[in-house]
Amino acid sequence: MLHFVKLIRLPNLIMMALAQFMVRYCIIIPLFTWSAKINPEIRVEQMLHTGRTDFILLVLSTVLVAAAGYIINDYFDTGMDSVNRPGKMIVGKHLSKSAAMNSYIALSASGVLLGGWVAWHTGMFRLGMINILTAGLLWFYSVDYKKTFLLGNVIIAFLSAVVPVVPALYEKEFYINFWYVLVYAVFAFLLTMAREVIKDVEDMEGDRMEGCRTIPIVLGTGPAKMIAAAFALMAMIFTGIVLHRN
Repeated sequence: MLHFVKLIRLPNLIMMALAQFMVRYCIIIPLFTWSAKINPEIRVEQMLHTGRTDFILLVLSTVLVAAAGYIINDYFDTGMDSVNRPGKMIVGKHLSKSAAMNSYIALSASGVLLGGWVAWHTGMFRLGMINILTAGLLWFYSVDYKKTFLLGNVIIAFLSAVVPVVPALYEKEFYINFWYVLVYAVFAFLLTMAREVIKDVEDMEGDRMEGCRTIPIVLGTGPAKMIAAAFALMAMIFTGIVLHRN
């Protein structure tokens, strides 16, 4: 069980769930409460499009798809991980590849179906595609895109940015204030890009053996570190601009 918990990166999943809870309870509901104070005829419950149960299921669907993504990534990374981090390998060592694949299918399908149910139950049918597209991107990232120059990094950064946006997409009354959440999404994108490039630098040896064309392999470690630093700097500058303007 402990190895499976490590495989699905439980701390990361908890952070994803917390991010979505914070968007709802620290941004959306406070803004709705403020609007209700201005106009007594408006109630917060009337403005919220997603009920508490639907929201919890929505967060669970996000976590399930993400957990499946971690599993399938390690499933296809056994060759690289045997070089980059042999002591931390789980798939093929503590968990058979068939068990890992079955776990991936179960978690991914559950996340997609749960997300689809929430979208249907709330009448936001098109949003049910989010989990489907996310699951698809995570699969193709693990199979091929992560080996492609820059593309894999952008995909992971984009998906990280989507996490805080999802709860806001289900609240129609919040669309006018959507930029509040987009600020967090941009920050998440920039920081994740920096982290992904640094991770590629650390994993160069195994990645090169598997024919990957990551940023440090194509451009070298020096330029890669400068790119990572540039993304981190952009995140800090962006944060400073947002704080200054508010």
